[in-house]
Amino acid sequence: MEIEEINEIADAWIAAQNFEGGASKSPDWWAVDKEMEWDFDDPETLWTFIQIVNSRENTPKVVAILAAGPVENLIAYHGEEYIDRIVEFARKDPKFNYVLGGVWKSGTKEVWEKILEIRNHVW
Repeated sequence: MEIEEINEIADAWIAAQNFEGGASKSPDWWAVDKEMEWDFDDPETLWTFIQIVNSRENTPKVVAILAAGPVENLIAYHGEEYIDRIVEFARKDPKFNYVLGGVWKSGTKEVWEKILEIRNHVW
């Protein structure tokens, strides 16, 4: 998938999360469906999506949903494969480190221990 398409999906996903009537009633719900497909089938695109959404100026609601949804799912389903990248990104990017503070315990014991070591704040 091209980066331009992932950016478009990220914009629509953010719009859906901010929709006043709730994300499931948003005309941009299709982007949420797309992101959820990546949770299981395309972790590399999911990782790119996470980084793109994280790079935006987001509402607290979007940050919370990013943590409890895509990031938590990446850790749960693909943590062993992605933990080194997650840790490296959290070291370099304070916004992403903050997002990790909203992730609930997931992944293997070893993966979770690395999350606990790197994140600076739990919320």
